[in-house]
Amino acid sequence: MTEPLASFSTGADDLSRVLANVSLVAKKAPAYPTTRIRLYAGTGERYTGRLEVSGTDGYCAAVDGCLGDYSGPPEGVTIEIPRDGLDALEKAARPDRKALVALDWFPRDGLILHSSTGRESARDAGANPRIWAMVDELFALKEDGPFELPDAAAVDMRLLARFWRVRSSNGEHVADLMFTGTESPILVKMGTDFKALVMPIKRERFAANVDPEGLW
Repeated sequence: MTEPLASFSTGADDLSRVLANVSLVAKKAPAYPTTRIRLYAGTGERYTGRLEVSGTDGYCAAVDGCLGDYSGPPEGVTIEIPRDGLDALEKAARPDRKALVALDWFPRDGLILHSSTGRESARDAGANPRIWAMVDELFALKEDGPFELPDAAAVDMRLLARFWRVRSSNGEHVADLMFTGTESPILVKMGTDFKALVMPIKRERFAANVDPEGLW
């Protein structure tokens, strides 16, 4: 095997948290079979890089990341792996907890995690630039605001239930829910790194369930 094009090392607990958080929110969906992993150089004094993981199933989207040590192209690398590969990498990283684990990316062989239990690999999947361009654009629009609390917004509670097991970087379970309209994606932020989008329900589709006061 040749040298990896890019490498990233970080604490196993941080990596496991990030992978698990995206898995919890962005469920498996045939129309969105991949997740995106970005490795790139950082500007911090303690760490040289950052990992960012994104996923979506069309109803929710999630992005989380952590700091670590990166080596590779200055512009970074973007990798897409099958959704099942995200779970496999998280399961392999979980037992090491505070130890360091390393990710190596080989353009032909995929992403390989090195941990105390051995190696776990996730193959490269076909690129879906349209999907990630849409997700990035939505996050950018939502973060720009302006934010206002609507009189009423209809949300499928099964979507919000996904967040109860999300672990933020600061250990808190408190989330900011940021609204830009009754039918626009709701921006969810937890801790310093985790953010997500939740699609609300179009109220006219469920008009029979809504009383004149706007309550279910």
